[in-house]
Amino acid sequence: MVAAVVVFVVGVATVATWILAGLLGLAGVSGSSPVAPGQVLLALLVGVLVLGILGRGARRVSAPVDDLLEAADRLAQGDYAVRVAERGPRELREAARALNTLGERLAATEQRRRALFADVSHELRTPLTVVRGGLEGMLDGIRPRDDAHIAALRDETLLLDRIIEDLRTVALAEAGALPLHFEEAEPAALVRDAVAALAGSAASAGVRLQADPVTGLPTIVADPDRLAEVLRNLIANAIRYTPDGGVVLVGVTAPDRSRVAFAVTDSGAGLAPGEAERIFDRFARSADSTGSGLGLSIARELVAAHGGSIAASSPGPGQGTTVRFTIPIAR
Repeated sequence: MVAAVVVFVVGVATVATWILAGLLGLAGVSGSSPVAPGQVLLALLVGVLVLGILGRGARRVSAPVDDLLEAADRLAQGDYAVRVAERGPRELREAARALNTLGERLAATEQRRRALFADVSHELRTPLTVVRGGLEGMLDGIRPRDDAHIAALRDETLLLDRIIEDLRTVALAEAGALPLHFEEAEPAALVRDAVAALAGSAASAGVRLQADPVTGLPTIVADPDRLAEVLRNLIANAIRYTPDGGVVLVGVTAPDRSRVAFAVTDSGAGLAPGEAERIFDRFARSADSTGSGLGLSIARELVAAHGGSIAASSPGPGQGTTVRFTIPIAR
């Protein structure tokens, strides 16, 4: 096809040159007119010039295409570090940019996958070791087979169950496959229901849990069950790190016409500088935590699935923490 195009273009250029030479007096253009050497030379020069331009254009296109094909093949083989120079026509530069973006995302996904496998193996090893050690101790007669020891092993299996279920939620959310059922929801009602659900836990911990929603807020289009899960995670976490006699305040406001902002503020241990971002990482938890370490990570993924954002802030250690997340009013 390329050869046919070249022959066609050269032929058209030759005929045009022939006519132009006749008009310039180099030779006649009629059938009886003799062919002048100057006319033939001019036609040959034009033909060579056209071939040179076509060859240069072909090289300009073929070299970036070769780079794209080679990079795509290396990506298919698992080399996610490959990048392509953005050169050539605009369409090829855009294709190279898209391929580079794909490589970056694949590399980031692979890094998260490896980190997840490492975290999962580490987190599952501890409760499995406890269960195995307890059962072997009972079988060997080292530990008594009483209700207290059996209950301790049951608690470890419950922790395993929570970790597995939380990991499933995180994996689905990160993959964009978490089922969400959007409907209109009242932000103030979500706050009141979440506070009521954890009022007993707060009273047992000696913490005063208070809802402070603003009235007259617009309704939002969201999955109310998932947002309730986010609020419960944040409130439970705040209660856990608030000492006896402390306060946890839960509120919601509308900072502008496009979103609402939920906030959970406690008077607990606070955060050291640099910890505000790390608390949303998988399995990020303190040494005395009894949870799976996935609650805040799940909250982040659920908020992101709604098109919102979440962040934590603290004046410093011992001065409490505020976790705030925003949700768009409309989809």
